[in-house]
Amino acid sequence: MRDKVDAGALYRDTIERRFLFEEDVYSYIERMYERARRLESNESQFATPNLPDDVREHLKNAIVVDRTWFFDQSDEMIQVFSKDLSIKTLRY
Repeated sequence: MRDKVDAGALYRDTIERRFLFEEDVYSYIERMYERARRLESNESQFATPNLPDDVREHLKNAIVVDRTWFFDQSDEMIQVFSKDLSIKTLRY
């Protein structure tokens, strides 16, 4: 597997999300955090030695699904954050 997920760092680095963004962005970040927690847990379990093959396969598939979800977020992220981070929305 590639880079390790650190759900705790994501949470700490985005703790102010409740104060800075409206519900749509806040909810999106919450979904990212929950996904990161699940991925972190599955990767930790996957590293356990002597797992039965069916459990290992299930965890591997779940990891692929979540990593793919994060990879696919580049377009989604732009859409979610665009109204809040666009220079067009700055007010004087």
